[in-house]
Amino acid sequence: MTRLRLARAFVDGVVHADVVVEIAGGRFTRVDVGGAGEAEPVDGLALPGFANCHSHVFHRALRGRAQSGAGTFWSWRDQMYALAHRLDPDSLHALARATYTEMLAAGWTGVGSSTTCTTTATDDAMRSPM
Repeated sequence: MTRLRLARAFVDGVVHADVVVEIAGGRFTRVDVGGAGEAEPVDGLALPGFANCHSHVFHRALRGRAQSGAGTFWSWRDQMYALAHRLDPDSLHALARATYTEMLAAGWTGVGSSTTCTTTATDDAMRSPM
């Protein structure tokens, strides 16, 4: 078990000072505002993980491509659909893993993704869960 003394933490909708948390097996097992006892000090403000409830993971592949020059929504849309038609299950899986890894590193701990990709060559594979 790990015990941490957080300088500040967002607990039950309020920022509190001096919060002791206990962690076992990768999970918080106790949160004690003003807790007593030995604990490793942690500076800063601790926040809960964030949820991203609307994500299009394959758009990651468009970064830096559609915003150049005098692009419009319509030119971006054309590039987005062209990309969507090139995706297969393996490339979509790779994009999803990279996107979710970046999101986790930035503090997003839950995500809902809205991605619809269709192709006649791999319709069965696209229906398979990742």
